[in-house]
Amino acid sequence: MSPEFVSRRHFLASALAAASLAGCAPFKTPDDLPSQLLPKPRLPPDSVILEIGYAQPLLSDQATYDEVWQQADEQSLALELRQELERNGLRFGILGKQIPAKIRAIMDNQQRDLDRRSEDLGMGEVEVDRQTRRLQCRAARRAKILCSKRFEQLSLLTRDSGVVRGRQLHQAQCLFGLKPYPQGDGRVQIDLLPEVEHGDVRQQWVAGEAMLMQRVGREKMTFEALRLSLSLAPGQMIVASATSPPKGLGEHFFVEAVAGTPSRSLLFIRLAHTQQDDLFAPELSALPLATPGD
Repeated sequence: MSPEFVSRRHFLASALAAASLAGCAPFKTPDDLPSQLLPKPRLPPDSVILEIGYAQPLLSDQATYDEVWQQADEQSLALELRQELERNGLRFGILGKQIPAKIRAIMDNQQRDLDRRSEDLGMGEVEVDRQTRRLQCRAARRAKILCSKRFEQLSLLTRDSGVVRGRQLHQAQCLFGLKPYPQGDGRVQIDLLPEVEHGDVRQQWVAGEAMLMQRVGREKMTFEALRLSLSLAPGQMIVASATSPPKGLGEHFFVEAVAGTPSRSLLFIRLAHTQQDDLFAPELSALPLATPGD
């Protein structure tokens, strides 16, 4: 066997192994998984695996919407924050390891003809569009979870402590800035900040760790009064959507016409796996790469 043949065979085996680790999978809950799983790949000690999923039931399908919120725990957020979110048309809760059957059917139908890809959030910032995605995140690394289409013009009205504020934005898109903070017991604190990016791409100076860094991006509005942090155990998920009836910021984030019919999106953020567990490996409790916030 020639050295050239051995080298080519070794390269092919390596490529197949890498492809298997970066493979893509649909949004799954434990009941979807086989009883025998391959061993989990080795990950950095502060790694977090998140699955991002969307469902778009019709706006008129109130029964499906209500079924989700009957199962969701909304009490994990402070009353004052829930009231502020509600005033701006946003709604959040925590679901267990089961997605309501009607939502599962909608998500499966949406994904039938869509490409399923994985994204690795090891370096820098990744942008997640409105399809099912799996993210490998590092502690405090930021991801952008896109929620709306890009609006040519957006008349934005928000409520802040009873005061209504309005702005006219060009080329605007609604999203959440997400950062995970692994805890020592296997849980993860998920930090979510509603944002609206707008305008044209340009160079900007942003604050980094003890320095200013130059990046290329668009201007953004952030809504600090609506920032929330929720703690998830593996298998649990955050559900987010617009209130009923839709209004304000939530309407811009989650309501749009699909094939000419108004639909209301539901966003699911599921904690699939984390490397953190002080009970068995306290030395793996790495400090976060950055402090909470932007």
